[in-house]
Amino acid sequence: MNRLDTEKRAQIVAALVEGCSIRSTVRMTGASKNTIAKLLVELGAACAEYLDTHLVNLNSKRIQYDEIWQFVGAKEKNVPPAKRDKLGIGDVWTWVAIDADSKLICSWLVGNGIADEGEKRYSPAVCISCEPHPISGNPDPKHISTSYIERQNLTMRMSMRRMRRFTRLTNAFSKKLENHVEAIAIHCMHYNFVRIHQTLRITPAMAAGVTDRLWSIEDLINLL
Repeated sequence: MNRLDTEKRAQIVAALVEGCSIRSTVRMTGASKNTIAKLLVELGAACAEYLDTHLVNLNSKRIQYDEIWQFVGAKEKNVPPAKRDKLGIGDVWTWVAIDADSKLICSWLVGNGIADEGEKRYSPAVCISCEPHPISGNPDPKHISTSYIERQNLTMRMSMRRMRRFTRLTNAFSKKLENHVEAIAIHCMHYNFVRIHQTLRITPAMAAGVTDRLWSIEDLINLL
């Protein structure tokens, strides 16, 4: 890590957040696989800490949240019985919450979950009807929707498509839970602070009033 200057680190991170795999990033930058993996973990931890401490006291009016499935190490059916129900191998779920107005990813959490039949399909099931049922409070029916968070799920899949961390049918997947979590943290940090939202014309963090400027990849590196 100490041998890489800021420019080289930024080059590596830029490749990763645009969906390049670690191996392809090795070929493009000349950095070793271990060096890139170490940068991924250390920067991911720094991003997670920054998000935890700065995404507080938000003035959000509408929050949408949803879960997205992945597996780490092996698919659940291939996990040895002794290791099942242990976080870090097998099915892993990422819960993500998004501000419907600013599009800010305001919270996310990785944990265990129960797969349903929808996750076993190659294509979505046919939707025959939808019935909203409020669980608490008195929400405005016209705002009962998951459209923004579902779009964020797609963004997450596409942004990390080469790392294949959220692809259902693949032989390239997260081998360690730590790498999986830190990759998500970097994605959320880049999405919130660096990537300009096409509809907003500013970043979600700027729209939410969390920052007053556009961040660069170098700004992310400086979190280390």
